[in-house]
Amino acid sequence: MVPMNLEILSEAERLDLGPFGFFQDVSPQAATFVTALGSRDYSRGDVEKLMEGATYVGRIYAACLLRAIDPAAGRAALLRLTGDNSPLIFRVPHSCGKMLTTVAKCADWFLAEPSAPIPSGRPKSEDLARWNEKLAQMAEKGNRSPEE
Repeated sequence: MVPMNLEILSEAERLDLGPFGFFQDVSPQAATFVTALGSRDYSRGDVEKLMEGATYVGRIYAACLLRAIDPAAGRAALLRLTGDNSPLIFRVPHSCGKMLTTVAKCADWFLAEPSAPIPSGRPKSEDLARWNEKLAQMAEKGNRSPEE
């Protein structure tokens, strides 16, 4: 059973990593994700349970949480997701932008940017600004990673 505080991530239908929209609202799943990253109040077993029973979006959250406590295992989880072409909506943090993308593409982005989505589990404004800049570049390139 997934711990109650991570349960919302197991049912996620879109990827939210922070404040979104004109009023910069924070969805319950973004709040849960950022809080979990900041507190690290979960175990590897909790995340593995989340990975097993989650939606495809929930598996992205799980891989990122795992990377925060065990970088090698988190990287391996993200690599496994690079073959999943399930479509998803990614709401770009600190903006009003939405991107239709895939699980595989998100996994590729997170693998290419070790500090994403939250550097070391602790938000730093300069890192978030850099990440948001990369997201904007990706959107301009037609949903391709900046390295392509």
